[in-house]
Amino acid sequence: MMERGLVGHAIGIITGDTMCEDNLCSKCGYKFPRPIEDALRAELDKRKPIPVSERMPEETDWVMLYDNLAQQWMIGMLITLSTHGLQWATVDGYFFHGSNFSRVTHWMPLPEAPDETP
Repeated sequence: MMERGLVGHAIGIITGDTMCEDNLCSKCGYKFPRPIEDALRAELDKRKPIPVSERMPEETDWVMLYDNLAQQWMIGMLITLSTHGLQWATVDGYFFHGSNFSRVTHWMPLPEAPDETP
């Protein structure tokens, strides 16, 4: 049984198990304020992997990279070096350039740092 209310709705959006129209969830029947749905959707959109075929990150911005050959996420950035041109560089010291450049198929922005320290 699906959890009702805003939590259940958020879970439904994440799992794809919801259909929403005019601030009413057709799965759980929860009617929620539009600003909450808009904020939730905006936050979830920031967490979706972005195909490199659609858009590349800004150079030197740290992002999460998906290596399709190794089937794993890693942290890195897009850089340009005079020796190899445009390439991916990871915090582990790997560089993807030339024929290996296309191994990175998706990327995502890193999450924001916490506002406060405990």
